[in-house]
Amino acid sequence: MIRTRMAQTRGGALIITLALLFMLSTSLSEDLYRRFVRPDANDATVLRVARGAALAGGGLGIALALVLPSVIDSLAVFYSLLSVSLFVPVVAGLYTRRPGTPEALAAIGVGVAATLAVRLTGPISGVLSPTTVGILATAVVFGTGMVVRRSGGQAVGQ
Repeated sequence: MIRTRMAQTRGGALIITLALLFMLSTSLSEDLYRRFVRPDANDATVLRVARGAALAGGGLGIALALVLPSVIDSLAVFYSLLSVSLFVPVVAGLYTRRPGTPEALAAIGVGVAATLAVRLTGPISGVLSPTTVGILATAVVFGTGMVVRRSGGQAVGQ
């Protein structure tokens, strides 16, 4: 009974994780690769990138399903990373026109890395959750990028 329940839980986590990662592979190939890396890429190249991303996503999905104990845990990881990567850039973008793509991408990268680092090592001081640390890191990097952009790329104070 326990083994059956555990297999069902891991199977459900695997299916949800794979579905999410395959959706991301399409976004990666179309939105990132074709837009930023090679705007002139033909359909065959974009399809090859999407297939590679799907294979990488499938491997990552299987690894996550083996590590995460339940579907709820996999969704918690997914939505915390989504919150960390989108909250600060979207809210800042609604209130100011100063930030650009470099600031947003740098903030997203640092925020996701900080979230994953804290998730792997445990909460800071038992108080700050991985999501909180990620959002704070995203805000710091995003704000720093805006200040540097405002100063014309020079160090602040020069």
